[in-house]
Amino acid sequence: MTLHTPMRAIAAAGCLVLAFAGVVHAQAPAADAFPAKPIRMVVPTAVGSGSDVFGRALAAVLSNGIGQPVVVDNRPGAAGAIGVASMKSAPADGYTIVFGNLSSVVNAPLVTDPPPYDPTKDLEPVAVVYNVVLALVTQGLPEVRNLREFIGHLRTNPGKLNYASPGPGSFAHLWVEMFKHLHKVDIVHIPYKGAGPALQAILAGEANLAVAETTIMSQLARAKNAAVIVQLGHPRSQILSHVETAREAGYPELTSEFWFGMLAPRGTPARIVKRLNEEINRAMTSPEMKQRVAAAGGDAVVTDPETFSKMIARDHALWAPIVKTLGIKGS
Repeated sequence: MTLHTPMRAIAAAGCLVLAFAGVVHAQAPAADAFPAKPIRMVVPTAVGSGSDVFGRALAAVLSNGIGQPVVVDNRPGAAGAIGVASMKSAPADGYTIVFGNLSSVVNAPLVTDPPPYDPTKDLEPVAVVYNVVLALVTQGLPEVRNLREFIGHLRTNPGKLNYASPGPGSFAHLWVEMFKHLHKVDIVHIPYKGAGPALQAILAGEANLAVAETTIMSQLARAKNAAVIVQLGHPRSQILSHVETAREAGYPELTSEFWFGMLAPRGTPARIVKRLNEEINRAMTSPEMKQRVAAAGGDAVVTDPETFSKMIARDHALWAPIVKTLGIKGS
């Protein structure tokens, strides 16, 4: 069939419009391209803390891999709960994430009524970054060489010793209160503003007990009357190969893992969570980050969001009833 001239002109114009649209579509960036701007990474601890130093190193590696700046935003307070809680009001677009851990994500909100957030409902797990071994450190107790002797010492000296924690609601606070309840001992809580000050309290002889990461080993070597009596993880950390685990000491109920991970606001699109997960996993397999984790006595972890979500649910199910049963409050 032969088109008349007007019809032929309309058809030609239509073809040009379609062709032009195709060119524009090919040249313009996809509307859902991610990331198209800098990413803000909330670190819920003070500048200079261990988490902050590690978080900044991770942010630098992520920036190189993802092609956009990853900018650290420190929001300390309430054992990390302030920084993590900020995810509830942040846009769920992948441009705001938080570098939290078991303490700030799961433990801290449990001691506030009502909790500022529910880690199983208000956060989008992205990736576990690394696991680290925690240990019990004593000060001024040269006669105590292991966990069994420490428990015996506490029972003969009720209320005479104290322990330092990074603050109410921190993992150290909840763990020691659980320990006191299970073994019927009395030790006084002294909260500090962060893990750094709590550790300094031990090194200065102000406190008798602290739960600390293995990164403090070099500092303990210079301290008088300070000793590591047991590690909480399993199996033994290479840095603490000479120190038995709680399980080996005969107290498996005191075994506890401690993780660091990245999370986003609930509702962040799955494709963005997947991209962030891939970039974080890639960063944690880099030589630089592997070295940093090893120096901290930890293990770099490569996981998917579903696995991380199950870990958070597991830990929440463990600690929530403990806090409720013991009536632990944040102040």
